[in-house]
Amino acid sequence: MSPMFTVKAKDLLGRIGIIRTKSGNLETPHMFPVIDPKLRGVNLRFLKEIMKCNGVMANAYLLKKHLKVRGEDGGLHRIHEYLGFDGVVATDSGAYQILLYGEVEVKPDEIIRFQNEISTDIGVILDVPTGLTSNRLEAEYTVKETLRRADESLRLASPEILWVGPIQGGLFRDLLTLSAREMARKPFQMYGLGSPTQIMERYLFDKLVDMVLPVKQLIPGDKPLHLFGAGHPMIFPLIVACGVDTFDSAAYAIYAKDGRYMTAEGSLKLSSIEYFPCSCRQCVKYTPSELRDLDRDERTRILTEHNLWICFQEVKRIKEAISEGRLWELVHSRSISHPALHRAFRAMKRYTRLMERYSPVTKRKGLSIFTHLDYHRPEVVRHVDRLLTRCISYEGSSKLVMLPSPNQLEGGAVEGLIRVRNKLRNLPEVRILYYGHPYGVIPIELEEVYPLGQTEISAPVDGESREAVSKIIKRFLRGYGHKVSKLLLILEPSLISESLIKELQAESRRRKFEMRVEDLSMEGLRRGLKFLYN
Repeated sequence: MSPMFTVKAKDLLGRIGIIRTKSGNLETPHMFPVIDPKLRGVNLRFLKEIMKCNGVMANAYLLKKHLKVRGEDGGLHRIHEYLGFDGVVATDSGAYQILLYGEVEVKPDEIIRFQNEISTDIGVILDVPTGLTSNRLEAEYTVKETLRRADESLRLASPEILWVGPIQGGLFRDLLTLSAREMARKPFQMYGLGSPTQIMERYLFDKLVDMVLPVKQLIPGDKPLHLFGAGHPMIFPLIVACGVDTFDSAAYAIYAKDGRYMTAEGSLKLSSIEYFPCSCRQCVKYTPSELRDLDRDERTRILTEHNLWICFQEVKRIKEAISEGRLWELVHSRSISHPALHRAFRAMKRYTRLMERYSPVTKRKGLSIFTHLDYHRPEVVRHVDRLLTRCISYEGSSKLVMLPSPNQLEGGAVEGLIRVRNKLRNLPEVRILYYGHPYGVIPIELEEVYPLGQTEISAPVDGESREAVSKIIKRFLRGYGHKVSKLLLILEPSLISESLIKELQAESRRRKFEMRVEDLSMEGLRRGLKFLYN
């Protein structure tokens, strides 16, 4: 990792790390609350001392245009002194205003010099946002112009500031890739995915996944990735799982002004709440009706504080999930909060191989499997690949016995299965394989290896899960390198698809080996043993 960024823990593409700036360190994932200096709606001392937030973001363009940031001597105030905040201050450049109004009254070199003079800690060049445009020529211009401005800006940038290189291209995959690849060649300390605000405002979270993950593959792994305008905390687990290290949000204040009460799963209108589902200091102090009776400014201030609390709580929850290796479970649980989030969760399966490369091989806890979507989690994909590539040859074993996984059975069936397994496991000609969810096939000698023996399944499994396991079993048998003389399948219908038996019988005819299917009864197990040794 680069000296300004070190990683302490990771899960999926999420990382707990330390970003070092001249004004202190930030632990990732980190949300920068966007501060409007004109309104001063947030008490920054409270933000730092009570909420333990060590980094905020302000808009350098608005500071330069509207506010008096010069001292009596004519020199510019240091941004920290002006805000009254002794933590890390990041400044955006005005690209969001370009997205809103089409242009800003400042040149790229002026905004760089201004950020140098106010001594920001993390600065952003003045890029040209792509937004949600469907006009390819416009999108091409935003990419090329942003890259040109990047070269111009870097020549003026203070080396004491960490500079963010914005990546544009919007929904045009090839332009996004071009922008990321070219920006990654430039010596920025951080990179940022630009102009996703309109995409998130329309709840196009699956499109956001298709923007973040391709970018993540192309930028240097030792540099943090920032997402501009992340918005609502319900998407925080998703974006962190996709590789976002830092993000900013003004939604906490915007929602408060509109009387909207944030939760980790969505938002509620204050006007319709009967009970507060939160125990922050404001939700304990007031009932919804009492809060509604306050004057507008005080009500907005309290909602702002609550919304910030929810945002920071969700960031802490994400960090703990990364630490425990359970970020997938958190993203999955949040995905049922809204159909748009569920579409985004499903979109993640297109990038399973990428996530597998970065996910830890072992974790502090086992896995929980709820639906067929969990078959795409990196740990499952990794171990299915290993089983299919490393366990398909076994010298001296011409007879295969496939038993249902004991931890997916109940009652007396388990006892009978264990007795049969114990009789067979030391016989040299027999290879015993368990079949079940989610790994498909598990050689008996690996049943306790992580995570094969530390996986909990929600039963009964759905139809898509049975189809997925059946495909793995077929792949295993087709690739099995040693000559098979007999195959005994002890059938548990709830674990595999109905079509699998016919396909296995066709495989036995093709490869000229005997096959027998028996049930889990004691008589069926005895018939199976007799089949193997006659």
